[in-house]
Amino acid sequence: MLVLSRSAESDSVYYPENLPSNPCEIKISNNQIMNGNDRANYLPDIYDKLNGLEFYTNDFVSTGIVYYDLCDRYSVKVGNITYSCVMFNDEILVTQGLQENIYTELPEETETDYKKADKTDQRINKAFIIVDKQQQTINATVKTVTEQGTAITNLQLRDGEIQTTIDDANGKLAQLKATVEGLENNVTTVGGGNLIKDSLGSLNDGSWSDNVTTIRDTYTLGNSIAGQGIMLNANAIEQKIQLPNDIHTLSFNYKKTLSTVNAKLYINETVYNLDAVETKLFEQQINVVNNSLTIKFECDTDNGCYILDLMLNLGSTKDVWTQNANETSTDTVKIGKGIQVESSTMNTYFRADADGTRVINRTTGDTVREDTDKGTITNEFTSRSTSIVNGVLFTRVGDQVWESVV
Repeated sequence: MLVLSRSAESDSVYYPENLPSNPCEIKISNNQIMNGNDRANYLPDIYDKLNGLEFYTNDFVSTGIVYYDLCDRYSVKVGNITYSCVMFNDEILVTQGLQENIYTELPEETETDYKKADKTDQRINKAFIIVDKQQQTINATVKTVTEQGTAITNLQLRDGEIQTTIDDANGKLAQLKATVEGLENNVTTVGGGNLIKDSLGSLNDGSWSDNVTTIRDTYTLGNSIAGQGIMLNANAIEQKIQLPNDIHTLSFNYKKTLSTVNAKLYINETVYNLDAVETKLFEQQINVVNNSLTIKFECDTDNGCYILDLMLNLGSTKDVWTQNANETSTDTVKIGKGIQVESSTMNTYFRADADGTRVINRTTGDTVREDTDKGTITNEFTSRSTSIVNGVLFTRVGDQVWESVV
């Protein structure tokens, strides 16, 4: 048997797969070249070279042979008996003459617990630690396979940095990195089952026929899975989707911002009025023919209607909202001298420092809101009830605004 093991003779893999009743093994431990997760790939070739190898141990001193290389086979004849040997150790001493000491020691005896070993590194569930002395890194990995998929947790230590990565079975990847500068946490969601592209309106990648406005506010955070959605404006947005001919389900939550808003949904040639001023679920089964489906939203008022968790999936039952299979979103939190929160689906990011908090436009770099000990500076301000500005009270009564000094 040929066995490869890591430090302290852990994580052993062996070859061949069929264990004999009384195995004679050769173990190679803690080899840095064969220390990845593909160690089993080395085993067959090494086994073919070593299988059937026989040699005699020896230890003798001579006046010098010196032309043998490491692992050369040579023969030693004692009387009428010839012994086959292998050059493993050769020491040459040069003084007033030449002296060579050739010796082969008895291999160290090992015994592997094959119940705790495996034929390959690709086990269903596994945990291992790899120490790479050349790269000065330590990797600890735990891998678990469930019905949903494979989950991998990895911890890596290197000079000046600690990094943890969690890759779950549902398309989410979390990465936490710690350095002397602080912490950085990234949570990435890869792919999904949504057949609609840019269902949040945050990408504006040409999937819709016109520019789409994405919105993220208190209402979307409390009433949607994604935490944001599409805000319909006074235009029409349309998307044509290539699908297999089968039953599909279109679903979303919506709410008009005013009762006077006129909002509509077109599924191919069929029109649906979106008339609710409170959150309402829209769900419709569609029999797709000609491998094509067109959906269009139409509105007559800017900021007229929320469209949340817009989802199109195969089958007659609606699925929970996910993004499109080709989309990736990442949320990042950085903690150092301050705190910074950003998302790939948003055009702004939030930063908190010792002197105050700020909301910054990622595209222009402009600060759109700033809160310090001197007060608040913002581009836009909306009050849902009453507002007091510099001692003046503003109150909306019906269609009128009353001002009074307080």
